[in-house]
Amino acid sequence: MADVLQAGVGRATITPPLGTWLCGFGNREHGCDAILDDLYATSLVLATDETAIAIVSCDVCGLPTQQVATLRALVTERTGIPAPNILINTSHTHSGPITSASADMSAPELAYTTTLVHAMAGSVEMAQQSLETCRVSHGAGSVAANVNRRVLRDGKVATMGENLGGAIDRTLQMLRIDTVEGEPLAALVHYACHPVVLHPPSHAVSADFIGVARGLFEAATGATMLFLQGACGNINPIGQRVEVDMQERLWGMGSAVGAEALEVYSLNGLNGALGEIEPLHSELGAAQETLILDLHTPNDPPPRIRTQTPALRYWTPPLVGENQVEFEVQALRIGDVALVGGAGEVFIELAQAVQERSPFAHTMYLGYTNGDVGYIPTVAAYAEGGYEVDSAHFHYYLPAAVAPDSAGRVVNASVALLESLHES
Repeated sequence: MADVLQAGVGRATITPPLGTWLCGFGNREHGCDAILDDLYATSLVLATDETAIAIVSCDVCGLPTQQVATLRALVTERTGIPAPNILINTSHTHSGPITSASADMSAPELAYTTTLVHAMAGSVEMAQQSLETCRVSHGAGSVAANVNRRVLRDGKVATMGENLGGAIDRTLQMLRIDTVEGEPLAALVHYACHPVVLHPPSHAVSADFIGVARGLFEAATGATMLFLQGACGNINPIGQRVEVDMQERLWGMGSAVGAEALEVYSLNGLNGALGEIEPLHSELGAAQETLILDLHTPNDPPPRIRTQTPALRYWTPPLVGENQVEFEVQALRIGDVALVGGAGEVFIELAQAVQERSPFAHTMYLGYTNGDVGYIPTVAAYAEGGYEVDSAHFHYYLPAAVAPDSAGRVVNASVALLESLHES
């Protein structure tokens, strides 16, 4: 007989104080001067008699490896959930705050980064304290809100724009969690797109399109939404080059994603009135591996990056020796669905390769998970050039991008973890 599955949700507000430097763009001139919408750390704990897992969804650009270790230790101390069973996915909003301390910080910024992981850990503790028997089901839809951003001319990246023929995945996947009585509890919403609808001259704090989508979804359903960012290393919002006010574009994209999430949610209802449901088994599992990735040939930073703001320096991942970096791969099993995440800005083609080889009926690939070491491009991208392979690593204060063989190693490790969970 299958174990009884329980679920609980918790949420903490993690909006920074005005004046905090925002991450994601190197050409901001000062700290944040407005709060467009609040930022949250939202957690889901799933548990059986044998196993418990925690999923934390955070409205920040990234969480450095050092902070991930601190957060996991706090969660384990407060809940007993072991570190390998704790997944931290950041939305990668480019209107989110610094998330780790640096010598350049003001006193309010230092206080914020010091307490941030405690707030996040508290959201997991709240989720564990609210556990109740649940039912989980899966659904999927599609929304044309994203586009491949690497525009090629003569085999080389000419600009960061809209490559309508480039690799793309517009699938929106969802795990719907309800009480056994059919009351809404939570929804994991998975989609892949850089949250960069807002950009300079905006200096406002925001979850970007995710905040709009979440507000609409939660108001309509009563379920707590956890947004899980996919492999959007080379994926941007569509329509960025159109002359439309940023606020209008933000509302438009957020509404599109939110509306599709509502459609999937309603068709996946427990009463089956609006469509077939796909209930999941109660098996839970977790597995992880830390890869040591080589760095590619070092090069000198362009002049504009030599003068970047010191606020970006906090993101530097731990180096192994002079030319290697740690990259965690983690997989979680929730019945017939698997979540597999990598600690970087993974290209969409790699996520598609993992999904094609996954033994699970449904696989969600997550980027920006348990840290961020920068871009993980395809092998072909190195010959094509472009920001992601030529200069982005300088924003992480690394001497070079990861080596071309990183793509295959990340895919193979992800599939191996999925196979181990499927067989267990």
